[in-house]
Amino acid sequence: MDHGQKLTKREKEEIKKIEKVEKEATLKQRNMIKKLLIWIGIPIFIILIIFGLFKLINAPKKPANIPAVSVKDIKLGNNSSKAILIEYSDFECPACAQYHIMVKQLLNEINDKVLYVYRFFPLPQHQTSIPAAKAGFAAYKQGKFKEMQNILFEKQTEWAGQKDAEKIFTKYAESIKLDLTKFQADYNSDEVKKKINEDLKGGESEITATPTFFLNGKRIENPASYEELKRLILEEINKSN
Repeated sequence: MDHGQKLTKREKEEIKKIEKVEKEATLKQRNMIKKLLIWIGIPIFIILIIFGLFKLINAPKKPANIPAVSVKDIKLGNNSSKAILIEYSDFECPACAQYHIMVKQLLNEINDKVLYVYRFFPLPQHQTSIPAAKAGFAAYKQGKFKEMQNILFEKQTEWAGQKDAEKIFTKYAESIKLDLTKFQADYNSDEVKKKINEDLKGGESEITATPTFFLNGKRIENPASYEELKRLILEEINKSN
């Protein structure tokens, strides 16, 4: 067709129809590609999320920012054990009393396989937690921390929140045959105040609730059962063998 020749009205309409069809075809193709990319991308996105969660769950836990075990610590069990369980606890905490049942069973069953370290972490909302910690320390000074720990947790509802708690603790001391004069002296000593403050300061950057457990320097989730706690201890021992 001669380029100088003008297009007829019909020819112009035909050209518009062709352009419209081509435009619709192009748009349809783009939409198909977009949908295809979305359908391909969603599974990949899900796979990446699952992979990321797997890596997060299985990532090695970093050592916690707590003091290393020292001669100042209250310890029970085997000092040469390859499994060191540290507990930050509050004698007036009901959850601590429940977990103490597990700890007590652990020390009864595999006392020779684990070193248990008890650290004071009296919470500010518990008005009798510091006096109870003082009683625990005073008993420790006479080699009977375990006995006092058992009584304090087992009889928690008897003394918690009581204004005359010191008198109650003295009765407990008498029941486990402590020297009461020494018990009172240690209970009111600067040494016990220093010990409680050191434990609090050492755990303040890591702990928001009690009890909080650390196994070989790494924080662990509070076990749901005694069997789970025992398994964690034995697994840690086997890793070291």
